[in-house]
Amino acid sequence: MNRSILVTGFGPFPGQSFNPTLPALDELPSMMGGAATLCDHGGAQAGRFGVFDTSSEYHVLVEKQALSVDAEGAMSVARRLESGERWDAIVHIGVDRTVERPRVEFTASNHLDFHLPDVQNRLVLGPVIEGAPELLRTHRVVERICTGVSQAWSPLQRIGSYVCNETYFRTLECCRRLGLDLPVVFLHVPDRRPKEVARWVGWWIKRLGRPPRTVVAAAALKRSDGAIFAAHRRDHPSDDGWEFPGGKRRIGESLDQTAIREVGEEICVELGPGLPLGVVCGEVKEREYELHVFEHGCDTDPLLGSDHDDGRWLEPSQLFDVPWLQLDVPLVRALKEEVRALKEE
Repeated sequence: MNRSILVTGFGPFPGQSFNPTLPALDELPSMMGGAATLCDHGGAQAGRFGVFDTSSEYHVLVEKQALSVDAEGAMSVARRLESGERWDAIVHIGVDRTVERPRVEFTASNHLDFHLPDVQNRLVLGPVIEGAPELLRTHRVVERICTGVSQAWSPLQRIGSYVCNETYFRTLECCRRLGLDLPVVFLHVPDRRPKEVARWVGWWIKRLGRPPRTVVAAAALKRSDGAIFAAHRRDHPSDDGWEFPGGKRRIGESLDQTAIREVGEEICVELGPGLPLGVVCGEVKEREYELHVFEHGCDTDPLLGSDHDDGRWLEPSQLFDVPWLQLDVPLVRALKEEVRALKEE
């Protein structure tokens, strides 16, 4: 499946001869995609069973546009949207020379307070657009993708009140006004080589060019006798919905931390660090998931909370006595095969 994404970079700011976001556009290929890009923050490991990936391949047509650091540049993408042009996502890139790490801006403000003139000598103090909302937030898809960004990315939110904010706000406001369900993201990057900037942007292009992906982590609790704990989700029928307990990663967590937190919240079991077991990627009801499972030793009987209505310890020969969720099946099968192989040795 092919999708299209518009990527913009800025020309030099006043008093500067170089802005890495502009030559970074030249480093980006015109077509990207293929297999899914895994969550790559610290702690993401394939584990002893590796990666099981059934998700489809997607290809992204990358359109690039240079923006001038002035009103014309700030309004350019909004005007193209108003004229009827459409993409599957829009990525704005700006440079922040005061920081060492890239960041994703979640909001844009309807307020400008230029600390220096733009290239057309504008010095603006006031709203971006009269009568528009005071604050606009990025698309929910962008926030979901942020659960898979590297820990090299900063959680800082500081869009500022200069042309970067003006550009972001105008694009978001245009989408709001036209009723477009369109992911728009602003990436602020430090002053680095264009190839490094392009690498950061490329990760986002690959993610935005696919169906929304949710990164989750779970724990395979293993009792000293080899039994594995399975929990049944309360919101599923009895003939479906058994899983390794776990849940969605929060921004800033390692995947093992996510699994430990979720197990504590869902079944009241305290865990230490686990061992990476494997990763499963796939589509469920037109949404992509990336499941990271960690093996934890546990001889404590779990106490089910509101998310589950049943739980069982399953001997290796009983692992498929319950109907597992689709994403869990490859690792359950791998666990069973591992036990069988050990018996045959």
